Amino acid sequence: MRTIGIISKPQQESIRTIVPPLLDWLKQHQIAAFCDKETTECVGPLCPELSREELAVRAEMLLVLGGDGTLLAVARAAADREVPILPVNLGSLGFLTSVTLNELYGVLDEVLAGKHRVSERIQLLTEIQRSGTTRHADGWFVGSCGDCGHQRVLHPLPRQGRKERGT
Repeated sequence: MRTIGIISKPQQESIRTIVPPLLDWLKQHQIAAFCDKETTECVGPLCPELSREELAVRAEMLLVLGGDGTLLAVARAAADREVPILPVNLGSLGFLTSVTLNELYGVLDEVLAGKHRVSERIQLLTEIQRSGTTRHADGWFVGSCGDCGHQRVLHPLPRQGRKERGT
């Protein structure tokens, strides 16, 4: 893996302290990083800025710093490309964000060593008709359906003594 896109929850104060050492770690591992607008607004010009859609095209993996809402927004932006997403939970509760900040570097080591698994998520596109108006919505279904449109989410492989999460 040679390129990672970093995407952050908008106006998340902790990004200022999380991203600079992350960029250093990535550089030490010869991995180029690109950041979204929300990340560069927090940390300044430490990282080249790309739109979330461009990150999904240029990066080999997207690292999402936030919560379930941020992950879902990124999955929508990356829906046209099957780029893996590594979600890092910065909040207290995350049903979809499977990696904690304390686990981040260990999980990145596992990903680089190929010791991870990919779980796929199905995106459902829906149309809601009510009172003569039509509204489009989307959502995510946890499961699989063969060749349907899907999004890939990276998870660390379970280790002995560690419960598997995010399945």
